Amino acid sequence: MIIPTEKLITLDITEKQLKHMLVPGDKIKISILNKDNIIKTYDSAIVIDILNNNGISIFDIYYKLFVLSKEKQEELLFNIDFQKNIEPANILLKVIEIDSIDYNSLKKYELNYEITLLNEIEENIILKALSDLKKKYSDK
Repeated sequence: MIIPTEKLITLDITEKQLKHMLVPGDKIKISILNKDNIIKTYDSAIVIDILNNNGISIFDIYYKLFVLSKEKQEELLFNIDFQKNIEPANILLKVIEIDSIDYNSLKKYELNYEITLLNEIEENIILKALSDLKKKYSDK
C-alpha cells in the first residue's frame, strides 16, 4: 500500500512561467516539464509563497507597500530596485507526494511548468489591491 505524504517543495520559476497572479492559498494543478516530456504532475498543489532571488516573500513586500502613503507607493513602484525585489524566483508549494522525486537532480534541466488555477477566490484582497495599483500606475 502506497501512503501519500504532504511535502513542501520549492521550484525555480520566472514571472513569464507563472502566467497567473498566484497568492498564498491558491490551489493549482502544476505539471513539471523537460522540453515536451512531463516529469511530474501535481493535481492539487497549494501555493504557500512566492519568493524573490533573495529568498524574501514577494507578498511580504507587497503587504509593506500597501500600508504606505499613495505618494510613497508611487515612488517605489517606479524604483528599479523595488521592481527587481518583486520578481519571482521560486514558488513554494504544498503537495501530496505519492512517489518521491529528487528536485535537486532536476535543476540541471531547463524546466517549464504548465499551471492551471483550480480555485478563483471571488474577493481576494491581495489581488484587488494589486489590480488597483496596476490600473492607477499603468498610464504613467
